[in-house]
Amino acid sequence: GNNIFGWDSCLTTFSTPAEGVHFVAERLAHSDLYRGKDLLEKLRTYNPRPQYVRTVLQIMRAFEAVPLREGDPYALNPAF
Repeated sequence: GNNIFGWDSCLTTFSTPAEGVHFVAERLAHSDLYRGKDLLEKLRTYNPRPQYVRTVLQIMRAFEAVPLREGDPYALNPAF
């Protein structure tokens, strides 16, 4: 269902992965449940289990370790 984050216990489906990314980003930024919270507060709100928070942070660190090359079409492409 193009729900790569598993949003809504994977019950929500999207027409494309990009649509899912934009939907989740919008919710994390603007919904009453998440608005105004920092990253850790948002993670704990979504899933309070400490292992979940640790796992997400480990994945984020792994992405940070991947260097972006100049001209990489995904680096600053909001349509991706």
